[in-house]
Amino acid sequence: MNKVVWRAAAWLLAVGLAGCASSGRPTPAPLPQGTPTVGVQAAWRVTLGGNTHGLIAAVAANEVALAARSGQVMVLSGRDGALRWRVQAPAPIDAGLGFDGQWVAAVLQGNRLVAWRDGKLAWQAPLPARVFTPPLVAGERVFVLTGNRQIMAFDAVGGGLIWEQKAPSSALALQAPGLLTARGNTLVVGLGATLWAINPDDGQPLTSVPLFAPTGSNPVEQLADLVAGAHQAGPLVCARAFQRGVACVDAASGQVRWRASQSGAQGVTGTAALLAGTDEQGAVQAWSLASGQPLWRQTLLAHRGVTGPLALGQTLVVGDAQGYVHWLSQADGAWQASMAGDGSAVTAPPQLVAGSVVTVSANGQVTGWRPK
Repeated sequence: MNKVVWRAAAWLLAVGLAGCASSGRPTPAPLPQGTPTVGVQAAWRVTLGGNTHGLIAAVAANEVALAARSGQVMVLSGRDGALRWRVQAPAPIDAGLGFDGQWVAAVLQGNRLVAWRDGKLAWQAPLPARVFTPPLVAGERVFVLTGNRQIMAFDAVGGGLIWEQKAPSSALALQAPGLLTARGNTLVVGLGATLWAINPDDGQPLTSVPLFAPTGSNPVEQLADLVAGAHQAGPLVCARAFQRGVACVDAASGQVRWRASQSGAQGVTGTAALLAGTDEQGAVQAWSLASGQPLWRQTLLAHRGVTGPLALGQTLVVGDAQGYVHWLSQADGAWQASMAGDGSAVTAPPQLVAGSVVTVSANGQVTGWRPK
């Protein structure tokens, strides 16, 4: 089987055949009922419009950058949803967005990296392969992780290529957002199931830590790419390996502190005390950040297509494929509240922006939720 077919198989596996109707699929759990124990309201709503499925919003400087697949891009105030600027990209968007408060970067169909500043298109640059991971904008640079595991750094001002590194190729790649983030002055990248620390100035690898070893009899079963959404607390960096589990690494020593098995495809969140994630069945799980010991597992939202969580105060917030946003207690996972959106799926984890919990529906409704 060729690489294209393997990658297609990986993508279908990652989304769980979400676009296909099947009488054999589990029935989503009913909407939780009861008296809410936290008060939440929609403080503001903005219509982005267009399909946003799979596009992750980017947060910086009390603002949020969002995009639709059709190419609509906008930056809003997280405080009240006020529009900062809005543009139409020159082509549909494949992966996005990166945002540092000034520059917004996205990858367009046709493997083109583009950047805007203050709503004006600043530059475009060709890429050697398709991209599924949102670019990272940091330190006046735009970092890109391609689908064939190539890492590139571009000058944010002019778009010139600064450096590139090619990781060992793989017969199979997960066609979903991968791990690309920063830790202080270090670039943190997921290449397969290995967490890499890279010098952002020259692209030279500093350390690499395998989080999980390949298992299974074929490349699909062995796929364990690290997915977008990592948690950093003190010396720890915690991440999820697709269909394997979660792990926390001591960044100072380069040693894996603990691992926990959990099949899933969503990133993780946490606090100074716990790590939380969702599994492929829609259960929300919490572990002790220090030891990895399970703290609780909430199955009330089973098969509802739950997103990765947001840790907020004493709560965890998740969206679901029915368009609802749910609040759970960090202490024990107990349900606290559910709020309805526009009826289309929430496909990316909620984001905290200037005191608002921001969710984006698949149909492009952007909502800022706040306590009553």
